[in-house]
Amino acid sequence: MIKYLNSNNKLIFKFIMGHFNFFKSKAQIDLIYIFLGNTTFAGISFINMTLIARYLGPYEYGNFSLLYAILSIIIIISDFGLGISLVKFYSEFISKGEFDKTSNLIKISFMVRLISSLIICICGIIFSYTISKYILNNVKLTISLVIIFIGGIGISLFEFIKTYLQSKQKFKNYVVYINFYNILNLILLLILIFHSSLTVLSAIIIYSILPFLIFIIAFLLIDNTFLFSKSTNLKYKKIMKFNIFVIITNLCSMFFNRIDLFYLNLFMDSSAVGFYSAGYQMTQIITILTNSITFILLPKISSLTNIKEIKNTYKLILKYSTLLFIAIIPLIFIAPYILLLILSDTYVNSIPIFQILIPVVGLSFIINPLSTIIYKIDKPKILTLIIIIELMIIVVFEPFFIIIFEIFGVVYIYIITHVIALVFLILYLYFQLFIGDNIF
Repeated sequence: MIKYLNSNNKLIFKFIMGHFNFFKSKAQIDLIYIFLGNTTFAGISFINMTLIARYLGPYEYGNFSLLYAILSIIIIISDFGLGISLVKFYSEFISKGEFDKTSNLIKISFMVRLISSLIICICGIIFSYTISKYILNNVKLTISLVIIFIGGIGISLFEFIKTYLQSKQKFKNYVVYINFYNILNLILLLILIFHSSLTVLSAIIIYSILPFLIFIIAFLLIDNTFLFSKSTNLKYKKIMKFNIFVIITNLCSMFFNRIDLFYLNLFMDSSAVGFYSAGYQMTQIITILTNSITFILLPKISSLTNIKEIKNTYKLILKYSTLLFIAIIPLIFIAPYILLLILSDTYVNSIPIFQILIPVVGLSFIINPLSTIIYKIDKPKILTLIIIIELMIIVVFEPFFIIIFEIFGVVYIYIITHVIALVFLILYLYFQLFIGDNIF
């Protein structure tokens, strides 16, 4: 059969046939668990946010989106890059038989999260009124903001358990852990809606307090003897050097994904934030799909052994990702019906935002798979450079775009940054694979 296929289709055929043997190793089974778990988690998260948006309405949902953005910022800052470091260096220590260092590494990760989140909590409570007045433009959100900062401790510790389970490679437990939390979240939201008690404050309480309760349960169930481990000769400089790169990437990514909400609130109001957030939220269906495809591609691309295979994969990604991108274009025409059905006619102003964002977010069908090749050729700094460039464009130009184009200014900047990322990746990889030398 293969002899009748051209070279490109042979690679596709081998790729597909390889999945028939996908369940033969434990590592591949673990990948399936994570894939299904993360996809389920993303799907339930989408439902949760949709329920909140539909029930609260644009203005209150805008306030909730701002507060939730701050909660996301707390998670990244309190991590200090040690989440990824824990997974990376734990595996290295295990492979080298340095078991005494693993417990110490886990303890450091835990203590850094705990101490940093406590410091953020104290500082946040002190400046909560100032933040509410000058950044959120609404002093009525002060109490919710205080709860956010207090809840940041629990959220940070909740994230610690996730990285702990990943580092231990307990992927079944990881899947159960994240989805148990999300399902409880959904149940509590439905109860509040049933009793007509869902408000910005009650939603924030759920998102702030529930993670801490789940953390306590999980912490009692895991092996927590690492707390009593003694100091060992850890290579702190090596870990911190790696962390600095991770922190820069995470911080840039964080501001890239969140600063638009604060700009909208600063130059317009919470309703604009709500309409934009609702339109953006609807595109997360596409994001779930692109992340799922990337998750499947990553181990396959990582297993490629020669430059010819990588070149062919680059061509295939451009070809078939472009076809996927074209396939979602018809969604633009049915977007109004989808949005109104899910969110109601109170979000009619979100329709054009949703329509414009569909092809823009759809570019991820091409960008995300290409990024996996960047990791394969060991050039992760290129992705950091792209994020920094995108962030600089947003910080400098987005205020002017909002002043001129109002809410659509954010959308236009989103288009510009994604197109730049796509063109940069395509050209850079083409140069590295087909023109440059010594890419490995």
